[in-house]
Amino acid sequence: GNKRNSSTKRSGEMATPTILDPPPMYRVRPYFEIKKVKLPDCMYLMKPLHQLPSMTTSDEATGSALSYLEHRQEWVLSQISKLQERVRTIGEKLGVGPADVGIIQQSTSGGVVQDVVIYCPPSAPPYALLALYKYVSRKIPCSYRVLVHSSAMREATPEIKEFFAGVQRAEKPRLTVTVIWKSDCRAPTMVVSPHNQTPVEGIANILRYICREFSLELYEGNGLETAAKIDSWLDMITGTLVHGGAKEKASVMRRLNSHLGSASFLAGGKLSLADIVGYVVVCHGGGLKPTANVKQWLRRCRDQLPELAAIPCNCLSDS
Repeated sequence: GNKRNSSTKRSGEMATPTILDPPPMYRVRPYFEIKKVKLPDCMYLMKPLHQLPSMTTSDEATGSALSYLEHRQEWVLSQISKLQERVRTIGEKLGVGPADVGIIQQSTSGGVVQDVVIYCPPSAPPYALLALYKYVSRKIPCSYRVLVHSSAMREATPEIKEFFAGVQRAEKPRLTVTVIWKSDCRAPTMVVSPHNQTPVEGIANILRYICREFSLELYEGNGLETAAKIDSWLDMITGTLVHGGAKEKASVMRRLNSHLGSASFLAGGKLSLADIVGYVVVCHGGGLKPTANVKQWLRRCRDQLPELAAIPCNCLSDS
């Protein structure tokens, strides 16, 4: 037994591996040693690529983020001041004063000034807008501007250029209406905020917007049922009575005559936005033949809103 043990255990020899303890497949020394890496605590760690004119060498050497932001703010404010001065100089050359600059500003009553820009074709002056403007100016301070686009230079008659002649302008308005005569627009188009909404097309939709903002009693102030009736008359007047054929126009005039035979006004029993627009369309509809009931209604509209008397109307003998 001793001879067998001595023969199997020789000095310098490795023990025979068993199935439970297999030898490693590869013995390779590591090529590199992984050390502890310091991770950055910000996304980008770099110096500014440019130097502002107002920065000094000491600020650049210090590299203070707060100092850099302060100098950048001063530089931005100086650029804004230069831009404002440049705009003022251009405005003086064009004859546009600070009161005419179409920007949003704070009024004395704390409200925001609404600057409504309306593009109108010279062939269809928005007389209803003029009447509504005069009505709203009774309640709040209003102002206006009249400009002529290059496309309408030949069509801009003195009457067109002086569309708001005789209308006073407030120094600190809450509503500013800018009318731009432009030949390539099909119908009056309003822009309130080009960045937040699409243009509003159609004189009825424009007047709806102004009434919602400043004259609810002419539109939605008398309840939803009355507002729905006003909308129905507005669509019929500005749609069929303006763009319809002879038979369609005659049908609307008969309906007007029938309704006004038992009612003083079109909706709600008093003057509304539908009456103002209807007055203008009937007076300038072309070829319309108002009946006795319609003529009496036109006179009632003028009595309730004297500003309508300034609008030319061939339907009334005493106009």
